[in-house]
Amino acid sequence: MSLTLETLECLRAATLITIKHELFKEARKYPLHHLLQEETSYIFVSVTQDAEREEFYYETSRLCDLRLFQPFLKVIEPVGNREKKILNREIGFAIGMPVCEFDLVKDPEVQDFRRNILNVCQIIVVIWVIISDNNDKQKYTLKINHDCLQEQVIAEAIRKKTRSMLLSPEQLKMCVQEYQVCEELHHAWQDAQPHADGKG
Repeated sequence: MSLTLETLECLRAATLITIKHELFKEARKYPLHHLLQEETSYIFVSVTQDAEREEFYYETSRLCDLRLFQPFLKVIEPVGNREKKILNREIGFAIGMPVCEFDLVKDPEVQDFRRNILNVCQIIVVIWVIISDNNDKQKYTLKINHDCLQEQVIAEAIRKKTRSMLLSPEQLKMCVQEYQVCEELHHAWQDAQPHADGKG
């Protein structure tokens, strides 16, 4: 497989989607351009100042915000579940380490704390980023009391989401109850797991 290095003059404040658009304009000058897929089929990847290879899914990010080790971007076809990778990246930012390295930490206290934070972040992100049938992200503003429990916040998010679905009050109540049952089963499963020290 051959690699082609294309030099582009870009502003530091240019977004990735703008850079990609300019790159594909240049690519049209090459004889095998017709073999390329749509622009949306590709993402940029590079090495950051933390010496880590990172895939960039947020194309509204500016070049100057990426903290690149060197100003080189590679175009690739993403492999794996796109939404899961984005979710893991956001959770990694929240817990201060990549999710894939989470199990390598041996300190039980650190493990327990980060596991709790991980659970909270998963719930928040899953509720906050709601993917519709046409893959549009929808964000909801909820009017709630400052002392609401996370279960109450999620239940209210479900109510707001389902209002647009023209459900009856009984169907809406059933949706919330199904969520609550799932939560109870999840907590029961967690309680049944062995503790970090290996004791039951």
